[in-house]
Formats: sequence, structure tokens, C-alpha cells
Amino acid sequence: SYEHLTNYLEQGDAFTKEELEAIYYKNACQVYFS
Repeated sequence: SYEHLTNYLEQGDAFTKEELEAIYYKNACQVYFS
């Protein structure tokens, strides 16, 4: 699920907070404006 994915991303050390914010922003733009 998307919730599982976000928990995995936030708890892991693969991305910084800024990188995650950019990813979430890009995803939101694609969902709502495409």
C-alpha cells in the first residue's frame, strides 16, 4: 500500500527529508494535475 511505502521511505536512510519532500510534491502534482 502507499502507506506502507511512505513508512518504509521515511524510516529508511535512503533519502533526506528534503529529497522526500520533493518526491511527495512531484507525486502530488502528477496525481492532481495530470
